[in-house]
Amino acid sequence: MNAKVQIQFPEQSIPLYRTPQMVDAYSLAFSTNTQIQVLISCISKETVRIKDLERKNCPVPHSFTVLESLISIAEDLATNYCNTFDVEHEKYKNGLNSSDNQYDAGDLLEPYGLAYEVSTWLSTLIYQMKDELITVKKSSTTLCDAVFAGLENLINIADYLSDSHRNTFKIEFEKYEAEWEATKNA
Repeated sequence: MNAKVQIQFPEQSIPLYRTPQMVDAYSLAFSTNTQIQVLISCISKETVRIKDLERKNCPVPHSFTVLESLISIAEDLATNYCNTFDVEHEKYKNGLNSSDNQYDAGDLLEPYGLAYEVSTWLSTLIYQMKDELITVKKSSTTLCDAVFAGLENLINIADYLSDSHRNTFKIEFEKYEAEWEATKNA
């Protein structure tokens, strides 16, 4: 009598991730935030250049206070979160050789959720910079629009990239959020 015994192992219902996925999440957040940080620094330098040019050509120069304040807030925010993402990236990267670390979708929600939130804030600030630049250009009686072209281009690039990064993080966040909700309900 030959009886076949089939042993079935229960399928794992909760997908688990390893350290490389956490490293990748924080690496992506760090690198995209760094890109925006560099652009904001360039925007700041170009704003100072234009402000100085207007001061030389106008007895009563236009106030750049609001634009400079927005830039300062964006610089501080980008720097702060670059540091946060870098610390977390290094923490997980240093644990890369530990093969027993397992993470679930809930763990990946944190870096992608934070990156999505930060990129949304930066996107909003950059959009406000764009609006303020329009006000500055309209108020300037001594400088032609061509003087503002470089600054305008930098802000447009930062706006595009921040929106693109925000959309990327939103997709990743929603993916892991759905997976996390599914595992909680299983």
